[in-house]
Amino acid sequence: MKTCKMKTWKNAVKYAAPAAIALLLAGPLAAQNDEESIAREKAAKEVEVRMMDAETRMAKAVRDTEVRMMDAERRMAEAARDMAELTSERLPHMAKIERRIELSNRPRLGVTIGN
Repeated sequence: MKTCKMKTWKNAVKYAAPAAIALLLAGPLAAQNDEESIAREKAAKEVEVRMMDAETRMAKAVRDTEVRMMDAERRMAEAARDMAELTSERLPHMAKIERRIELSNRPRLGVTIGN
């Protein structure tokens, strides 16, 4: 009888010990998996917040660039109007000077191009 009880004990130890060890380790492993999943979720939320922040900064930079471009275009149009106004004011005066130079047959210092 002793041998039968001994075999039963050995079989119990042989099969129960790994099962007991697995059960003992299952708790910490499950907790570790929960911690890992919480850490992954936290990291994913942090990445999402960073992406939203980057998108916000990019949109602000685009708006600022558009505002600067519109301001530059406005200033260029204003400068073109000023140049046109100055040219139209001085053009008749310059035509008179050219006619006066053409009428005078005196030799002039300078470079003559053409006939």
